[in-house]
Amino acid sequence: MNANKQDSKRICPLLKRKEGDKSQALCPHCKELQNTTYRFDTYIRTDKLGHNKKAIDNVLLAFCDVCGNLASIPHQSVIDIWSDV
Repeated sequence: MNANKQDSKRICPLLKRKEGDKSQALCPHCKELQNTTYRFDTYIRTDKLGHNKKAIDNVLLAFCDVCGNLASIPHQSVIDIWSDV
């Protein structure tokens, strides 16, 4: 029965995020788990070598509340980023 109580408190990993939502992510700049805030911004997509840059506007992204850098991309934004590949 305790497992059911714990499961009901978990957030579904496929939860649709919206602008202003809060979360946590491992910030690649801070190198620590930090609080994040979701907002729409421009995402710069590059290939593995850092070439072929392409700007994709109005993508929902999670930014670190400490340093302000991009910390994570919610699952629902992946389609926006890769839709024209």
